[in-house]
Amino acid sequence: MIKLIVLLTLLLISNSISASSQCSSIQVLTTRYPYEYNTPTQKVVELQTYTRHLETEKHYPFPLSREQSRQYLIELLDTTPIEKIDPAILVYAIGMCDFENINLYLNHGLSLKCYTQEGHANMLGFLTHCRVQSEAKRNQVLERLLQAGANPNEGKKDLERDAAGSYPIAEANEACDASMLDILLKYGANPNLKTKGEEYFPILNICSGRNYSGLGLPPDLEYPPTPTMPLDHILQSLLDHGADPNTIYITDDQRNYATQDRGKILKIACSGKDEKAKSVYDLYAKEFEEAKTAGDPVQMANFQRLFDVLVKHEARPLVDLCQSLKGKY
Repeated sequence: MIKLIVLLTLLLISNSISASSQCSSIQVLTTRYPYEYNTPTQKVVELQTYTRHLETEKHYPFPLSREQSRQYLIELLDTTPIEKIDPAILVYAIGMCDFENINLYLNHGLSLKCYTQEGHANMLGFLTHCRVQSEAKRNQVLERLLQAGANPNEGKKDLERDAAGSYPIAEANEACDASMLDILLKYGANPNLKTKGEEYFPILNICSGRNYSGLGLPPDLEYPPTPTMPLDHILQSLLDHGADPNTIYITDDQRNYATQDRGKILKIACSGKDEKAKSVYDLYAKEFEEAKTAGDPVQMANFQRLFDVLVKHEARPLVDLCQSLKGKY
């Protein structure tokens, strides 16, 4: 009987803790003018943006050194319930690639579990720009934000052509940021999300931001060497997490997922009415041929490794996929 009473007590405590950790409502995470926040958040914004002073500083004497600003911030966080701080402060910190303060906020219990970024730019995508400071620290911060409730599959779903904004997985994919992509996939990022533009499925945009002249010119070279890029690693990661190796591109495409209405999309692509229709295989086959024509050995090696992964996963030209339609419709 005593054991039963103890067990029931533990269950009640567990249920109470569980209930208290649930969100009474989900709020939209948005940034506002600094003085539209409550006073504690206003103070944090001032201290976070100490290098970019606001038009009117209301709470602290400026200018402040980095050390002074951080000391004020620690004192504030130590004496203020974290629930009084708007999690939008993380957007300010990420914008400054301020890994130290992001960890400080998270160490004090700042959470994103009751917030959504649906319909807005997802702040995780901004972390692609922070890789240059320290990829290892950036990756640690990314994991902590995901553990704190940031959802990698929230963001703008405006599928208008070239619409602004995209999901973090698209940002990492386009930037050829393999380590960020792997972390996002580990925490449930959907590799088949379509966000904007024409070929804006991740698998159709691997390292689309690549710039073969982006390394800077050595003094004695007219053109820089072509960088080796992890095209094959990124493709393999996407496929391992469920990307469709036979994703199809059509011009007027409002899908959110590459596999949605796949038969219908294939019929449109095979109708001959869309000259730009293509499969993943077609897209990279064309780029591979262009690399061969250019004669750049590193660029050719980049695409050869990517193509080896494609073939291994039975990616096929659109013409072959269209042949599979015969007799089905």
